[in-house]
Amino acid sequence: MDIKEYLDINKAKEQINKRLEKINESIFGNYKRPSITISQNHKFLYISVEMNELSREDINLIVSHMSLDVIGEKKKSNLKNSSYKGYRASIALPTNVNMDEIGAEFVNGKLNIIISKIKTKLGTKIDIK
Repeated sequence: MDIKEYLDINKAKEQINKRLEKINESIFGNYKRPSITISQNHKFLYISVEMNELSREDINLIVSHMSLDVIGEKKKSNLKNSSYKGYRASIALPTNVNMDEIGAEFVNGKLNIIISKIKTKLGTKIDIK
C-alpha cells in the first residue's frame, strides 16, 4: 500500500466516523451515562453522580414514579471540543424511600443526592379477624 492509498483510507474512515456520530446524536441525543455510586443506611439513600465540566445550572433532577432522572447538558460554549453534549441517567429507586424528601447539592463536578427512607415495621405479626 502506498501513501496515497493510506491517506484515502484514513479520509474514508473520518467521513464514516462523522456520519456515525450524526446518527448517534439523532437517535440517542449524544449523551453519556455518568458514573453513579449508590449507598444507604437505615435512614437514608445516598446517590453520587459524577458530572464533570458542568455547573449546577446545567443539571436537572426529575422525580417520577419510583425513579430519579438526572440530566446534565453542557452550555453551547463548552460543546465545541466535545463529542457529547451532556449526561443522562435514570436511577430506579427502592419502594421504601420518601419521594417528598429529596435533597441535592453539586460540588466540584459531583452531584450528591440524599433521600429519606420511610420507616416501616417489617416482620410485625398481623392479627387476622
